[in-house]
Formats: sequence, structure tokens, C-alpha cells
Amino acid sequence: MTQPASTTKRRTEIEGLRTVAALLVAVYHIWVGQVSGGVDVFFVVTGFFITLTVLKQVDAGRIRPIAYFGRLMRRLIPGASAVLLFAGLITVLWAPSTLVGRNFEEIIASSMSFENLYLAFNAVDYLNADDPKTPVQHFWAMSIQAQFYVVWLLVAALVLLVVKVFAANARKVMMVTLFILFAVSLGLSIWQTAVAQPFAYFVPWTRMWEFAVGGLLAILGSRLHIRGTAAAIASLTAVVVLVLTGALLPVEGGFPGIIAAVPVMAAAAILVSTRDDEKWWAGTRILSWKPLVWLGSMAFGIYLWHWPLLVLYRYWFGLDAQPGVLAGPGIILAAIVLAYLTKLLLENPVQNGWPKGRPHRPLIAVGIVVAWIAAAAVPATGLVLDYQRQLAIENYEPDTADVEACWGYQELTQEPGACDEVLQDEPLTPLRQDAVGDNRWAYDCVGLYDDKELLTCEFGPEEADTRVALMGNSHAAVMLPDFAALAEERGWHLTTMVGQNCVWASTEDSADCGTRLQEQELLLFVDPFDVVFLLGNAGQKEKPDDTPTVEHRMPQLLDSGAEVIVLEDNPRMTYGQQSCLYEATDRALMAGDCDTTVATGYDYVDPYWEVAQQYDGAVTIGTKDLYCRDGGCPLVIGNVIVYSDRHHITATYAVTAWPEIIRRIEAASEVL
Repeated sequence: MTQPASTTKRRTEIEGLRTVAALLVAVYHIWVGQVSGGVDVFFVVTGFFITLTVLKQVDAGRIRPIAYFGRLMRRLIPGASAVLLFAGLITVLWAPSTLVGRNFEEIIASSMSFENLYLAFNAVDYLNADDPKTPVQHFWAMSIQAQFYVVWLLVAALVLLVVKVFAANARKVMMVTLFILFAVSLGLSIWQTAVAQPFAYFVPWTRMWEFAVGGLLAILGSRLHIRGTAAAIASLTAVVVLVLTGALLPVEGGFPGIIAAVPVMAAAAILVSTRDDEKWWAGTRILSWKPLVWLGSMAFGIYLWHWPLLVLYRYWFGLDAQPGVLAGPGIILAAIVLAYLTKLLLENPVQNGWPKGRPHRPLIAVGIVVAWIAAAAVPATGLVLDYQRQLAIENYEPDTADVEACWGYQELTQEPGACDEVLQDEPLTPLRQDAVGDNRWAYDCVGLYDDKELLTCEFGPEEADTRVALMGNSHAAVMLPDFAALAEERGWHLTTMVGQNCVWASTEDSADCGTRLQEQELLLFVDPFDVVFLLGNAGQKEKPDDTPTVEHRMPQLLDSGAEVIVLEDNPRMTYGQQSCLYEATDRALMAGDCDTTVATGYDYVDPYWEVAQQYDGAVTIGTKDLYCRDGGCPLVIGNVIVYSDRHHITATYAVTAWPEIIRRIEAASEVL
């Protein structure tokens, strides 16, 4: 996303390519909510130009890191500082109080160029899919670029060392080095995406191959150039492929693995296509259209501004608000206007006012540093103040018998309204900004969609008289720590088979899924368990095609001699109620302003529950009254936030309801 280095002949088609990439990112963020491949184009173009820059230093026989980073800072920091300060401003003025702390954390991470790592180590949490986005989340790409700049300078230093020691050809050494980096990074990208895609999406080592492609093209130069009809076909195809990548390819969950090669190769096709003997229908001619070229000089700003403007729109109209036919173009137009003003008032003065010998050069340098410090210091101050507020309640525990008798699920055991006065001055727990991660260690034992082997965890004594299995999806995982503690306490041996889909309620629609189901059947039927708990499903509104699989296997499980205990699943929130959870005041939440109804909360099919009720041998334990009363399902019960996202309950609420769940299990079971 950097601006191109100066060349002897301006390649206007690259400016147009940058515009298309920036607009694609904005369009897909605003209306589609998924990746477009535009960022991958930026990475290739950046690799192309920065490789040319470092090669000049290698050819000159001297690496100049101060000049290298100074040039980059003059280009990037003015615009980025303005956007970070804007993000801090809208956080203070309009962000729901529950999101302030997270926003400030990410603003600081973005200013320090590790937003991608912040997101990577949060993205591995399964629950983050419904996490409200911050106004600087898109800075993950800038952070990767900053890390790329460091890597490329180190590569240049290594190449220069090899050149001086072995009198080698600089371009050949650079090409071999980048090819090795390309191969290693691409391999890591494919592997990491298959193992943990959300994590792979943000880490730098899965993206370096995209920069390397641009770098290799820069080194090969004219040896790869094509012209005339060949260039027209290649560039036009590249434009069409790039525009359609996000719409036609299974990009959701696939990036940055091998699928990312599609936009990368499209960008590469543009870079190798010259305008010599250009056809009127060539893609390079389209990209060289003057409006696209003009916008290309501001593509970096358009990318920076569109996302916080989209987040601001949602702060104003609701976290689940989707821009329509007027608001969406309005956001893009506003991003263009702000990008233009940023370039005119900040970027151009900083870059054009930098010539050697000018007396105000030190002042500009100081101004850049001050702007960047301010971009980090403002949210840091807010974060400290926000944490001071949090410290008073984040480790809260009921301190009187009256409060404890009303805390969490216990409120549902009291007469309606009996706990209002007792709880009115007590805080809500967990903190709403922490609710999304309120799951203890439950997800350490959850298999992912694309696992090749069944993930199991074992708890309790190995030679226990009672062998228990827990099966289900992430909803079962919420209860997993409680089941594990119970197994240790009662002397059971507990085996967990908990995962994202492909856990008994899924058909064998892939080789990996079939393998896991076979492993699961070996555990269930070769050496049967005494008790098998089933809980959780995907929450479809219509009866899923995989329900017959459960119907087929339920009698097999019962015939194995195991006691099958099925727990009714919890209700779901709508997207509107999830937004209300973050936006409403504590008092409004406690008053029930965001509550859902039983009909809405249970508007899904629970295959385990439905099938189990068809068999007399299965034990079914209802849980609806643990979450709902008088036709309503509150988002807050006994001052405890029930949901961490639209369909997972918080560990805090699970703990309050667990004693009652144990009581019901023991009352219904003939084995336990």
C-alpha cells in the first residue's frame, strides 16, 4: 500500500491497479463482509517497488537504513496518524462504552505496527467470529507491510554481504534469496491456513510470498515483459479475475492459502504486461483511465479511511447496521474526499518540504514523530482510564448471602422482581468487552473444521470404574471445564470428543470428516462408555440434512450399553440483540430492553435433542428454564451476562447454572 518509487517511465496502469484494489476492499467490506483479494494486490505491488529500492542500495554497495525508513515514514505516518487520531476520536465520542478498551488497545497496536499479531492471537479463539470490529482492524495489513520493510532490509543486507564476500552478482543472489523466501512462505501459508485459518490470515510469515512475487518480477524486469495482443489478453483477464475473485471463489476461510494465488497472479499479469503496441481493449488501457490513475495516488488513503468511516456508520445506526444503496457509496465518496485532503494537507507538505538543505527539515521530522506519538498517546491515556474503571469489578464476587442467592441462575429460582433491590447496586459480570473471551480454557479441547484427526482430551483417573464421554460442538465445550472438574471429583474417566461440526451430527462429506467419524466410532463402540453426554449443534433454522445420521447412530449407541444423556441446547440471540448487548446501558440490560423471546431464542433445530426424544432408552434433560422465564430469555440474569456472542453462553453464567445441571443429571441418570 505504499506509493510507487519513481521510475524513468511512469506506469499509469499500476496506479489504476492500486485504485481497483482499494475500491474492491472497500466494496467487499461495506456490502459483502468478506475478503476481496485487493490487499494481496497491494502486497505484490509493494514487493515490486520496495525490491527496486533496496536493490539500488545493494548496487551502491551500502545499506542506508535511516534513509530507507525515513522515506517510508514520510510517506506512511502522516496519513496513518490522521486516521488513528480519527479512530480515537470516534471511540471517545460514539463507541459503546463496552468497546472502548478494545478499541484503544488496537489503536495502540496499530500505531506500533503489530495489529496483525494482536488480531492473530485473538482470532484463534472460535468465538471471535461475532466480535464487533474496531475502527483500526484494517491496520493489520499496514502492520504486515511494516514487518515486510524490516525483512526486506535484512534480506538486502544479507545479499550485500554475500556479494562482497563471494563477489557474486547482486541480482542473482537477490533472486535466489527471494525465491527461497517465496517457497518457504507459500508452504507455510498453505499449511497454516489448513491448520488454523484465522491465525494464518494475520501472521506475516504466511504473506511474505506475496511480496516475494512482486520482488521477483522487479528483478526479472524486461525478461518477463509481454506486449501487444498477449499483453492485452493477460491484462484484461487479470482485471476480470481480480474483480470476480471475492465473488466466485471460496475466499471465506481460504485465505491466505493457495487461493490467494489468484489475485497475486492477476497482479503479476498486470506488472508483466507492457503498453507497447497496446490494444484498445487491453486491461492496461482500462487501468490507465485518467480517473483511476488520479485515484491511484490516493489509494493508500482510501484504504485507510473507508474502514473507520464504516465503523462510525455502525456506531451511529447500530453495530449490525448494513449500509444501503445510498450510505455505502457515501462512505466510499467520503473516504475519497478524506484521502484527497490528507494527501493535500499532510502527505504532500511533508514529502515536498523535505529537500536537503532546507532549514525546516528537522521541524518536519519532529512533526512526524510527534504525530505518531500522539496517535498512540491519546488512546493509551483513554485505555488507562478505562482500565481504572474495570479494576473495580473484573474480579467481583458476591459478598453477601442475599446477593449470592440472586446471582446468575439463582435469580430464576426466586419470585419475579424479588432480586431487583438486592442487585440494583451490583455490577454486571463479566465486563461486556470481556464477555466474548469468557470461556476459561474450554476451547483448548475443541477440534477445528479442517482437523485431519479427531481431537480428544482425557480427565480423571485412567482406571476409573465409570467411563464417561462428552460429545458435541463448541456449545458442549463451554461446559467442558465443569465436566472435567466433576470427573476429577467423582473419580470418573472423562473423554471429550468436541469439535466444530463433523461431530456425529455431520455426514461424511469429506475424507477428513469421514476419518474423524471412524475414529469416533472406534471409541464409542469397540470399548463402550458407561455414559455418553450429547450437547450442541449448528443451530440451523431448518432441519439439517445430517439429522438422519444422528437417527441412524442413536440406536447403535444405545445398543452398545452406554447410557445416553442429551442436554437441551441453549437459546440464540439475533444480530440485533447482540448489538443491543454492546450498546445498551447496564440499567437497560438489567431492565430487559435487549431480551429475546423463547420463540426467537429456540428458532432452530437441535438434532441431538429431537432424535433422543424418539427413544425411550435415551435420557433427556431440559435446560430451557435455565435461560428463560415467562416467555422471555434475558441477556442478563442475576447481573450475570448470559451470552458471550449470539449463541454461546459465558463461562461465568455456566458456573452459576452448573450445580442445577448436576442435580438434574444425577436425578435422571441410572448410572451416575
